[in-house]
Amino acid sequence: MRRWIALLLVIVMVFLTGCSSFFEKEYTSSRVYEEPDTTADADTTEIHNYNMLRRALNAMVASYRTNQVLIFADYDGIIADDLSKACWELRSDTALGAWCVRDIEYTTEQVVAYVEADITVSYKRSEQEVESLQTAQTRSALTECVAQALENQTKTIAVQMNTAALSESDVAELAVQTALDHPLLCVEVPEVNVTLYSGATNQKIFEISMHTRLSEAETLARREKLESAARAVIGNLNAEDPAAPLEAAAQVAQRVAVTGESGTAYEALVNGASDSQGLAMAVQAVWLLLGAEGTVVSGQLDSNPHSWNILKLRGNTYHLDLAGYSGTIWLQPDRDIWGRYWWSTELYPACAEQGFSWQPGQTLE
Repeated sequence: MRRWIALLLVIVMVFLTGCSSFFEKEYTSSRVYEEPDTTADADTTEIHNYNMLRRALNAMVASYRTNQVLIFADYDGIIADDLSKACWELRSDTALGAWCVRDIEYTTEQVVAYVEADITVSYKRSEQEVESLQTAQTRSALTECVAQALENQTKTIAVQMNTAALSESDVAELAVQTALDHPLLCVEVPEVNVTLYSGATNQKIFEISMHTRLSEAETLARREKLESAARAVIGNLNAEDPAAPLEAAAQVAQRVAVTGESGTAYEALVNGASDSQGLAMAVQAVWLLLGAEGTVVSGQLDSNPHSWNILKLRGNTYHLDLAGYSGTIWLQPDRDIWGRYWWSTELYPACAEQGFSWQPGQTLE
């Protein structure tokens, strides 16, 4: 028995001395604790407060996503209440939601340390329509959007603006004015309709529809004829001559018979007859080719619809009515014609300088 005990002690001693290298090093494994990655893929977004929730929903609609998973981790608020409120505000209280969102739904699920919400959006606009939504900061930028649509023969555009001043009728008036001031593109004045989408803020979306009877091919053909006719008018003029815009206006007035029929620069310069609107657009067309700065005024004369031009000449602006041209062009300020003439003072520049008359061949000092 003693022999077995002695043998056992020997074995233990050998193990402790000969195999002591097993205990000479410590083997440890450690890792800093990290929260689960709740943004592991493009379909999930982590939310911590209500503002983040609203931004996530707006971004989802702006990028035309139909499904998005939101992870509420360490959320500051009541998730169920805030989800209901944010979804309602997106659809009914924002311009973007009012314009393109048909419905928005969600389901929630508790996942250990966080809540997962699956958001589903259905749209009443196509993805192409949402992607083509334009943004304008000023009236001038809005005008550029309309002019680009006219050039591309785009029938409907949507423009987002932050404005408290502009209404549907204001934008419709601005769209028509843009068409009048771009006669080389507008061979037929479009029928303009504007629908406003807005929410609780000044953010608005104006959907502008511009319809004409002409086909795209016929519009392009007329544009070519009109530009050719306009260039024929200014062919012998020196664009650097300060009097060139007046020379061009006089030549247009001599070529166009003013009738009672409505028209555009195309009827005036190609067909040779139009009403005051077509005559004013024809004058604007040759000014554009000369690089002169002018506009078509759509107003009234003696309480009847009437159109004429405003020209910026040597830094000053003047009214020019070519409908009664008989060899002399009268450049007049507001005060000299107000009463017989009426126009929107908000839509057109003020003409405050002393007026004067001019005749073909006369130089400008």
